[in-house]
Amino acid sequence: MTPPDPGTALALDALIARCVTAQDLRTAHDPDWPSPCEQGTPDGLGEIAWTPVRRDDFDLFEPLAETLEQAVHPSIVTFYGRWYSDGFRTLARQGDVDLLGVWNDDDTLRLQQNLLGHALQQRRQRTPATFFFALTEADSEAILSVDNATGAVVLELPGTKQREDVCPDLASFLDQLTPR
Repeated sequence: MTPPDPGTALALDALIARCVTAQDLRTAHDPDWPSPCEQGTPDGLGEIAWTPVRRDDFDLFEPLAETLEQAVHPSIVTFYGRWYSDGFRTLARQGDVDLLGVWNDDDTLRLQQNLLGHALQQRRQRTPATFFFALTEADSEAILSVDNATGAVVLELPGTKQREDVCPDLASFLDQLTPR
């Protein structure tokens, strides 16, 4: 098991606290996609309030690590393993950042499959392994990822070798985000 990264855990907890305070956490209710995050019952518009729920499931990347025959960086394990949550809309110096979340256990499986597909595509292209955690501007296909070897946050365009270093580590990147 990859141990959690304490710096990422602290930065993520602080960011979630800022977002919970600043944002109206509501999402479209789907009775076929329940989450421990849901609070109460759906309103007349079919939306339901939600709040992040602590989970500390740091084993969730073991199947991915075994398949890829390499450990997954502790910061990305912490990012996805610490909370059940919907995504958060935030702002970085570079622009809009929509952080991804894991809504329920089925979403965990879907995430693992998507990350595996991303990693296999990178192997075919002979590019360093990264694991995505956020989307950028709505009209952009660029994603934010953690470089698996260094832990640095990179901006990349999937399907290409195009990458740009953004921050030396995920904790520092999360610390500079503000809710939008």
